[in-house]
Amino acid sequence: MADVFRINTSALAAGSVLDVDCAAYRGKALVYVIEAGQTLTGIAGAFGTTVKVLETLNNIPNINRIAAGQKLVVPKK
Repeated sequence: MADVFRINTSALAAGSVLDVDCAAYRGKALVYVIEAGQTLTGIAGAFGTTVKVLETLNNIPNINRIAAGQKLVVPKK
C-alpha cells in the first residue's frame, strides 16, 4: 500500500485513518489501521460500506484472517 500512495505507513498507529485518493475505488478513500479485536464486518459498518467492498479493494484472500496493524483502504463516506 505504501508504494501505491507513496506514504510512510510505518508511522500509522492502530486506529489511525489517513485520507487518500483511490483510483481502484474511483474516488476518495481512507487508509485505516486495524485495531486488535476488530472484524471486517465491524469496520465495514463503522465506515458505511460492506465486507465485499473491503475484500475487493484490499485483495483480502480470507476475510476471517485480518490482523491488528494491517492497513485497509476504505471508501470515504
